[in-house]
Amino acid sequence: MNLMAPHNSWVIIATFIAALILTLMPLFGWLELLRPEWMTIVLVYWCLATPERVGVIVGWIAGIILDVATGSLLGQNA
Repeated sequence: MNLMAPHNSWVIIATFIAALILTLMPLFGWLELLRPEWMTIVLVYWCLATPERVGVIVGWIAGIILDVATGSLLGQNA
């Protein structure tokens, strides 16, 4: 089974949504210091795995969505 077939783009979208949820999940105390940058990890993975499908534009859109979701300055993560 080829996960990168054109009809399976939902896998990429689902991993970005999961990364956004993991980023927004609240942690307490010292665990907050250990939180990885989930969106960055997912973006780098998909850029290396499928550079023809995920690139600069997808990274910029993911960053803007992360900025809006976290309430930070627009463009800080983009």
